[in-house]
Amino acid sequence: MTYEYLWTLFQPAGTFFSRPNGQEAVMTPIKARYGQNSSSGPCFWLTCMYVDWDSPKFGSSEINLAIQAYTGTRPTRSLRAYSLEFHPEGDVIGMRLRERGETVEALAGSNFRAYQGVAWRQRQSETKNQYNVKCRVSKENKTETSTNLLRVGVF
Repeated sequence: MTYEYLWTLFQPAGTFFSRPNGQEAVMTPIKARYGQNSSSGPCFWLTCMYVDWDSPKFGSSEINLAIQAYTGTRPTRSLRAYSLEFHPEGDVIGMRLRERGETVEALAGSNFRAYQGVAWRQRQSETKNQYNVKCRVSKENKTETSTNLLRVGVF
């Protein structure tokens, strides 16, 4: 694929694969345009919608992906985002992301969990200490405070 024809890959309502922040994600393009990056270099900007969860908020989020200008041709799968149908494991990725979504959906709302096993604590001196713990974890949704509450009781 040549840089000048990148726009042909990102059709509205398509399903695209990318790894924002190293995490697999499937997204839908909202807007695509040629522009400049923060260094005034040419790039192709792709604005996409994807499902995100950051504990208090679950729903659609937008992300801007930049593909820096290049010369010649590149394999489609080498781009920062490309059609999920071009991924050699597209079906497996789709299934894995659906399972991840179901897990996230199950954690929505208040939750109580028990854990028994290894825990790590990092002190200010940067040393990590290992502990065996048996605990209960309570996760409450954001209410009147600006942070989520996470209570761990070790017994």
